Amino acid sequence: MCALLTAGSLLLNLGVVRRLREHESVLSEIRMRPPATPVLAIEPGESPTPFEAVDVDGRELTNRTIAFSRVTFFTADCQACEKALPEFLARPAADGEQTIAVVVGPEPATADQVERLRDRARVVREDFGGPVSTAFGVRGFPVTVLLDEDGRAATDLGGSDAAARNALVS
Repeated sequence: MCALLTAGSLLLNLGVVRRLREHESVLSEIRMRPPATPVLAIEPGESPTPFEAVDVDGRELTNRTIAFSRVTFFTADCQACEKALPEFLARPAADGEQTIAVVVGPEPATADQVERLRDRARVVREDFGGPVSTAFGVRGFPVTVLLDEDGRAATDLGGSDAAARNALVS
């Protein structure tokens, strides 16, 4: 009887050791993977949902009027947004491309950003949960979405204009 219990215990321990080795190799693979890039807005191939907004100059902006655009979302009190702003202001628009900046947050806090962006882009100021950021599914700032001629996201650049992260965009 004792020999039977010992043999059973040995088999159980061998099974446990085998499973631990399997788990170790799986964990090792997970640790070696690069971290996933968070999705901050609509993904490539998706279109913004229908929306209507008015820019700071009183012109209407809708999902039907923004094809072939670079749409960048900023917010006040965001260090990453402040770092991305000079790059955004220095980047020339491609031929025919609209440059749209959406500044999200309460009006007094966003006034400085709106004024700095106004000469370089078509600017929309909206509160959190506003129509443009909702249509684009914005979940973080800053984020840039390029729209193709059909109004679909060509790529999501996340953060600033991080061309190094995305070889598809020049």
